Amino acid sequence: LFYKPLVESELVKVEDLKKIFGKVKVMHRLHTRLWAELKKSLKNYPYDGPGGVFLRFMKDLQIYTAYTMDCMNSLTTLQRCRESKVVNNFIKVCNKLIMEI
Repeated sequence: LFYKPLVESELVKVEDLKKIFGKVKVMHRLHTRLWAELKKSLKNYPYDGPGGVFLRFMKDLQIYTAYTMDCMNSLTTLQRCRESKVVNNFIKVCNKLIMEI
């Protein structure tokens, strides 16, 4: 919800966007695949349940280690970017739009 508008607005430098959003795209793809497999596993339960899905995704889920270890850097970068009134106002507008959904 924030990434695409921020990229298109060019209010935040590309390197800052990479620090803020890091692995979000990769994680979104992972969640999409994981959700599809979990739904499929429930149809095959008890032969293939959620536990088996998580075991198959175990290596992919390690991305959360990198995500959590880099979280402080992301928050610090976001805070620095929000010092700009233009960026801060842009984020407030995005937040209002989200609340209307």
